[in-house]
Amino acid sequence: MDLGIQGQSVISVSLDTSLVILTSGACELRVETEVTFMSSDGSCLSFDPESPGAVVVHLAKLQGEVIKSANMGSHGNLAVTFESGSSLAVAAHDDYEAWGFVGPHGRRVVCVPGGELAAWASVAD
Repeated sequence: MDLGIQGQSVISVSLDTSLVILTSGACELRVETEVTFMSSDGSCLSFDPESPGAVVVHLAKLQGEVIKSANMGSHGNLAVTFESGSSLAVAAHDDYEAWGFVGPHGRRVVCVPGGELAAWASVAD
């Protein structure tokens, strides 16, 4: 299932206890569990957003990148690819919400514990 953010640019990448990516389309992608990052040069790094280590240098390069695709799998996995060839992959977690997405007009998708996807949007005024 497509998140519908292809063509949007990454305007901000931040790390606190999670990885947060903000897009030019007023969307937020928040990842709270392990991430696998594949850089455009083929380097593959897995990290926990609470202790990202050396991957911070690669994540900083995502600012300004254009999102090529952002897809959710039926088991809660998330795959985001960028025009440069870099990508992020997140698997569902048995005990925690792995990731969440917030878009315009109250659109929201959350990968709840176990990999089920919960999605909703605001009711039109």
